[in-house]
Amino acid sequence: MTTVSVTIDDTNKLQMLIEWLRSITFVKKVEVEEYQKGNFEEVSKVLEQLPEGGILKEISDPVEWQKQLRDEW
Repeated sequence: MTTVSVTIDDTNKLQMLIEWLRSITFVKKVEVEEYQKGNFEEVSKVLEQLPEGGILKEISDPVEWQKQLRDEW
């Protein structure tokens, strides 16, 4: 038995490919493994959407800000 791996970048065509492979009589098994994007790629996308200056730009004194947070606990 031999295993063949296929990488596609058009997920719209995935179902068509799976059905075609399953219709071939000598294909015994079809498994789909989706690519998981790494954390770096996901974080980069989020960071690109942040406003200019970052999300904490309204904090003028970070030390005082942290003290206030701790006092709330």
